[in-house]
Amino acid sequence: MKIKIDHLGWVTNDLKKFEKFWVKTLGFKKIWESYIPPVMAELLYGKPIGAKCLKYKKDNVIVECHLFDRPTKKSSLNFQRFGLNHIAIHVDNRKKFLKKYNFKTHIYHNPKGWDNIFIRDFEGNWIELREKL
Repeated sequence: MKIKIDHLGWVTNDLKKFEKFWVKTLGFKKIWESYIPPVMAELLYGKPIGAKCLKYKKDNVIVECHLFDRPTKKSSLNFQRFGLNHIAIHVDNRKKFLKKYNFKTHIYHNPKGWDNIFIRDFEGNWIELREKL
């Protein structure tokens, strides 16, 4: 089964500093913006606070930025840190991947009909499973 890096997920309270580093310094360009509803944010962060979600790209690297609706202390998050929050990998078939490796999953069922599926590695780091690049 082929696995590729899909994107890196980042959490920040300061979009200006994030963009100064990623956009102005490193040359990434914003390619997408969306919103994470409180119910999904609770799954990801253990907090029912919505968040802006922005994606930036340079060459084949994508960084996804999550910015909470209100400033949040890192000690109140279930992963206890800001910055790199998760890595997303692309697999050909998520069901086959999960059956083969038997991971415990965290799934957010979006009302629009798609799922975000997360697993944790041996140290508790979030890994998002993606089927589409």
